[in-house]
Amino acid sequence: MPKRHAVAAYWQTAPVSPWSRAVDVLLDADVACCFACRTMGKQVRTWKEADSYFERAHLRDVRLGGNNAPHNLALLCHSCHTFMTRTFTGCRDCGIQWIRWLESFADT
Repeated sequence: MPKRHAVAAYWQTAPVSPWSRAVDVLLDADVACCFACRTMGKQVRTWKEADSYFERAHLRDVRLGGNNAPHNLALLCHSCHTFMTRTFTGCRDCGIQWIRWLESFADT
């Protein structure tokens, strides 16, 4: 499984990003945050420092054909990861849609 900062580095340079513009801006600035709710870790500033705070969440469950590659991982806080695993339907697009849906609440 790749380190968390390696997942963030992948999404920073990905040709197409499924994340909202707000997450893209934070990724570009190397500001560590939950991809879903954008909560920043306590005492965590950059992705290199985030390896013990954020959890790697599979966008497609490994049991359903997903893998541990960075393109199949999102970095989430514990609360968002727990909620996602309880409501996740098991396809890559559904995981991204779930994160975008949750992000809409962070904007309010």
